[in-house]
Amino acid sequence: MTSPFGPLVLIANPRAGGGRVAAALPEAERIVREAGLRYRTVRTTHPGHATEAAREALLGGERFLVAVGGDGTVHEVVNGMLEDGKPVAPDAVLGVVAAGSGCDFVRSFGLPGDVAQAAGRLAGDRVQVIDVGSVTCAGQDRPRYFVNIAEAGLGGAVVARTAGLTRVGRWVGGAKYAAAFWLTLPRFRPAAVRLDADGHAYAWRAYNVVVANFRPM
Repeated sequence: MTSPFGPLVLIANPRAGGGRVAAALPEAERIVREAGLRYRTVRTTHPGHATEAAREALLGGERFLVAVGGDGTVHEVVNGMLEDGKPVAPDAVLGVVAAGSGCDFVRSFGLPGDVAQAAGRLAGDRVQVIDVGSVTCAGQDRPRYFVNIAEAGLGGAVVARTAGLTRVGRWVGGAKYAAAFWLTLPRFRPAAVRLDADGHAYAWRAYNVVVANFRPM
């Protein structure tokens, strides 16, 4: 038996979420097996590996990619699904099993946050179409794609500080984000911003600019 989109490719970073992904992955695989779905698992070993694995799978003819982890894993998989502003495979499908340090994506789109419930929905009988945004940063010639939130300013600085905290110690759950925010805020200053949207230009000084992609509330 398989899903309407073919065999699943589970792409997981075992080290994400302080090891929670490694602990949750066997349960997700068990539920998929019990549902009679064909699948294979890719355990990533380095930054960018999920992007490479996603692209290789699509170029090899597979179409159902499942990001097992948090927002970082989702982001990498999505960036493997698009290239030069176009999908690598127009009929590709993204599944998400939240098991990382944080997954705002599942909350935005009303997906199950529980590993068992999320894995149980991988039969592919309930899908929705979502938008994808792209960001090109100064000094880079290739865009990065996002399906949830893109931030410039304080939000980006907090994420960068969070990455530093992760490298120097093991921080659990939202604690590292809260710590990074309070460490970053005192010295952060607003910057000049110009925003062109819907044919109008806006200019002001801002601490943060957020472009969010989520279901209507």
